[in-house]
Amino acid sequence: MGKKAVQLRSQKLEPSRREQKREQTREALMEAAAVIIAEQGFAAATLVRITERANIALGTFYNYFESTDALFAELMDSYGSRLRSSIKASVPANAGFFEREEAAFRAWFKFLHQHPFFVRVLNEAEIFSPDAFERYFESITGGYRRILKHSASTGEIRKLKGHEIEAVALMLMAQRSFYGLRLKSYVSSNGEIDARIVAIYNDILHRTLAAE
Repeated sequence: MGKKAVQLRSQKLEPSRREQKREQTREALMEAAAVIIAEQGFAAATLVRITERANIALGTFYNYFESTDALFAELMDSYGSRLRSSIKASVPANAGFFEREEAAFRAWFKFLHQHPFFVRVLNEAEIFSPDAFERYFESITGGYRRILKHSASTGEIRKLKGHEIEAVALMLMAQRSFYGLRLKSYVSSNGEIDARIVAIYNDILHRTLAAE
C-alpha cells in the first residue's frame, strides 16, 4: 500500500476514533452521575462531583452536555433503551406470554447485575428528570399494554376487561421493580436470579392471568 493510500486510510479512521473517544467520555459522565445518585442521592450529583468521579475537567463537561439536567435526561433515555434492548434480545422468537415473561424477568435481573445503580436512579428520576422518567414509564407500560391485549385476544391469557389491562401492566411493572430493589441477595455472581424467585413470579402470573 502506497504512502498516500495509507494517509487516506488514516484520515478515514481518525474521525471514527474521535467519535469513539467522545462516546466513551459521554458514557463516563453518565455512569459517574448514575453511581453518585445511587450512592448518595440526586442532590449529591453536582457538576463538580460528576466530573471529578469521571476524571474529566470541569470545563470539558459542556462539550458533551448543555447542563446536568441534560445529562440526567440522557442517562434515563440511554439506560431505558439498553434495558429494553436487553430484554428483547433475551426473549425467544415466537415465545408465548408466560415464556416471554419469564425470560424478561430473568433478563431484568441480569441487567441490574450489570448496572446495579439503575433501580436507585429510576426511583429518583421522577424528581430529577420527570420528562425522561415519563418517557421511560410510558415505554414500559405501553409495551405491557400491547402484549396483554394481544395475549388476551389470542387466548394465551384470560380476557381482560376495561381498566384491567392498565392495572395488570402497572402490577407487573411495580412487582419487577420492587423485586429488583429488594432481592439483590438472590442474584448469583453471573446475574442469575434464584430459581425459587422465578417460580414464585411464574405462580403469581399464572394465578392472575391464566386463561379460564
